[in-house]
Amino acid sequence: MKRRVSIEPFYKIICLFLLSLLVGCSGNPTKTSICLAQNTTTNQAIAQNKQVVKRFRIGSHDRKWGYIDDSGTITIQPQFKEAYGFSEGLALAKSEELWGFIDKTGSFVVPPQFDDALAFSEQRAAVKTQNLWGFIDSTGKSIVEPQFDAVRSFSEQRSAVQTNNLWGFIDSTGKFIVEPQFINVSDFSEERAAVQTSNYKTGFIDRTGKLAIEAQYSEVTNFKFGLAGVKLRKPSFWGLREKTPLWGFIDRNGKPVTSWKFEFVSEFSECLAGVKRGKYGYLDLDGKMAIPFQFDLVYPFQEGRAAVRFGNLWGYINPQGEWIKEPNLMQARSFSEGLAAAQMGKKWGYLNDRGEVAIDPEFDLAYSFYNGLAKVKVGKTWRYIDRTGRYIWP
Repeated sequence: MKRRVSIEPFYKIICLFLLSLLVGCSGNPTKTSICLAQNTTTNQAIAQNKQVVKRFRIGSHDRKWGYIDDSGTITIQPQFKEAYGFSEGLALAKSEELWGFIDKTGSFVVPPQFDDALAFSEQRAAVKTQNLWGFIDSTGKSIVEPQFDAVRSFSEQRSAVQTNNLWGFIDSTGKFIVEPQFINVSDFSEERAAVQTSNYKTGFIDRTGKLAIEAQYSEVTNFKFGLAGVKLRKPSFWGLREKTPLWGFIDRNGKPVTSWKFEFVSEFSECLAGVKRGKYGYLDLDGKMAIPFQFDLVYPFQEGRAAVRFGNLWGYINPQGEWIKEPNLMQARSFSEGLAAAQMGKKWGYLNDRGEVAIDPEFDLAYSFYNGLAKVKVGKTWRYIDRTGRYIWP
């Protein structure tokens, strides 16, 4: 077997064979294979370019809120009546009865002056004054004067706004893209937003406000990876009564990519979507079952792993449906930053992406890692740990 042979006659055959393993026997890349490759690259880019303020909320005995950094050092002394996480470099904080925005030093960049507010998103924050909502920029300058009964944060340079119980959309300058006319709406995702019309049917509009997909569905999910789950109530064979509504998937033009056969679907995550037909399994972007129906409950894939329930116990699988951790866990959370919180017996600990115990189960409750720390409960005390399991605070 050590004979030297010329690889030239076999070069093209080997390349074609390797390509077929990646994209399937058809010789053409499948949507799922392309997605998996792009998803890996995108996740790496996000991890490398993500700029965040690493501040973690802490509470004092007198019910004031402050922040620590990822080493456990107090960076902002507890002083706020309420406070939230940082978004786009600023955090929403309440002093006395009014809300403002602080920077990473704890100084108010936008002084407390609002009755309510939402975190910054796309350089805009929704603020409420005298029972009406508007938007400011990061300096506190009013960009859209308070005039709406309700609003949502900006997504894809569009914000849903409500007036007289009807929803429409504005752009980042406050100009109406769609006048308020819908009973309910979703945020924009992949240049599509779900809108519910007066007949209580749901369709999708594009970023210009034009109806891109006819309002005909009773429920929908957001578009992810070019597909959205939609629930359609179809008439029975005789047309005398309606069948139980079933779910399927459509593309951005409204074209069905699956038949109407699922009892439940979730949004696509990492190129796969959880679907139910008696049991749960996962569907790929080509509308084919990637992982057969066999589970009693499933979570979306995160970091190449999904928590699934088999009987009464939880485990983890990879995108090929192979067990990374056999189902012997009481509860399980999705992976975040390479670790997953899981209940092993009566206590919570953390697993690595190989299903091995990375942090011993010694907590009464545990949450996912974020920016290098995770919140855990020991007895009645909430604490922060780092990725080694070392207590950072208190």
